[in-house]
Amino acid sequence: MVHPAYQMILQNGIGAEFLQLDPVILADKIVQGINEANTGVVAYCDWSTIRVFFDTVHVCNANIDDKGITFEYRERGPMSSDLSANRVIYTIILVLSGQ
Repeated sequence: MVHPAYQMILQNGIGAEFLQLDPVILADKIVQGINEANTGVVAYCDWSTIRVFFDTVHVCNANIDDKGITFEYRERGPMSSDLSANRVIYTIILVLSGQ
């Protein structure tokens, strides 16, 4: 299950006021953090869109733009129920805190 605080971030996104880096650079840093964790979560980015996979299943997109970071995922899919989602959100917060 996803931590309730992380669930709020998934639903509401992260505001642009918390982003200091260029969206493409920020996406690259987030992907590096997710992939270095070796937790079965794999990510890659296409410009400023991050595509997240749990093993071979595509579970969400994280879009970074002038509005902040928004998430696209199925409401009752793996991003809502799999513990790996906690690692994804944690990595995003970790990268944002290190800007």
